[in-house]
Amino acid sequence: MDTCKITIVGRVQPRDPEPRFTADGRPVTSFRLVCNRVRKGRDGERLEEADWFQVTTFGRLAETTANLVTKGSHVLVFGRFSAREWQDNEGKTRTSLDVVADDVMLLDQRQREGQSAGYAGPPDQQADSELEDLPF
Repeated sequence: MDTCKITIVGRVQPRDPEPRFTADGRPVTSFRLVCNRVRKGRDGERLEEADWFQVTTFGRLAETTANLVTKGSHVLVFGRFSAREWQDNEGKTRTSLDVVADDVMLLDQRQREGQSAGYAGPPDQQADSELEDLPF
């Protein structure tokens, strides 16, 4: 079976992740992730654009996400991607970019401790000591 996999880096916005439970009691946490990019326009002007993703986590990952990720958190998400169309209240067709996360990595944990941290590349290229500090 083919699946559309995605890896994205962005910031949790515009609010904290929202934890809840399925009808059978399974934890689910959802959040919006914004990925900003800058490009040059035709006449050289700087244009900023953003892509928004709806990320959903389940089970233990949902519990961990709800406890550790907050609005503004810089995260790396690995998951399954799908695009979904829906109608807004005015009847206009909209598209939602949805990700069911297989893993979420908090990239700014050291910033919360008063130290600077940045994205160091894919997880397999990061130092083992960095990965041991991650709660996921």
